Amino acid sequence: MESQEFDCLVTSTDQLTDIIWTVRTDGKISSSNQHWQTFIGMPANADLEQTFPPISCMHPSDLNKLEQLWLQARASNQSFTSELRFKRASDQQYRWHLLRAWPTGGAEFQTQDWIIISTDVHHLKTVQSMFQLVMDNIPISIFWKDRNSRYIGCNRMFTPENGRITIALIAQKYCFRVEVTDNGPGIDADDQKHLFDRFWQGSAGRKYSQSTGLGLYLCKKIVEAHRGMISCDSAAGCCKFTFSIPLRFSSVGS
Repeated sequence: MESQEFDCLVTSTDQLTDIIWTVRTDGKISSSNQHWQTFIGMPANADLEQTFPPISCMHPSDLNKLEQLWLQARASNQSFTSELRFKRASDQQYRWHLLRAWPTGGAEFQTQDWIIISTDVHHLKTVQSMFQLVMDNIPISIFWKDRNSRYIGCNRMFTPENGRITIALIAQKYCFRVEVTDNGPGIDADDQKHLFDRFWQGSAGRKYSQSTGLGLYLCKKIVEAHRGMISCDSAAGCCKFTFSIPLRFSSVGS
């Protein structure tokens, strides 16, 4: 498809609420739909002299990320997706968008143009932020996953603001090992001796009246029912729980 045909295709999408561009490999925006021009407050008959990424309307915190993605995408001729914020001219508000970009030709072709579509997801991000805030104030540890059972988030009961929780799955010869690590306050050495005891609560957990002291006890029982092992290694500013499950084991009594 020729570049002029792509430009015509984009201008035919003026009634859509997505932002749509065609962009050349040199970064020049060759065409955009009416929604983008309205979003940034561009006069109706103004010349489209813009480059991608559109620096003047981007949130400063998102610019470097998008520039790196755009550089890598052009080098590899591969599509990419990113969440970022654009400033809306009508109220000067930065709004979250989901941006998707892909080359017009396949990986085996010399790409001449890119199609880039940006969808406003600001309300969804706001709901996600409110959901996280509510979850963070529930006095139990909560993890959530998507419909494919992939871990996508958790509350931060024992993790400080801007804290980090990582989950690693490590395949070994006879078992797999899962490590859950955070950069929270850590667990005292004396408390670690009783972590997996029934109804026991550490000094940090006692301030939560709804805590039962059964969580880690049940974790241990479940892991052991699968012939596995669970342990904790903690120090100030770091805590790691590890459990391992054998890939195969003989049935009871065999």
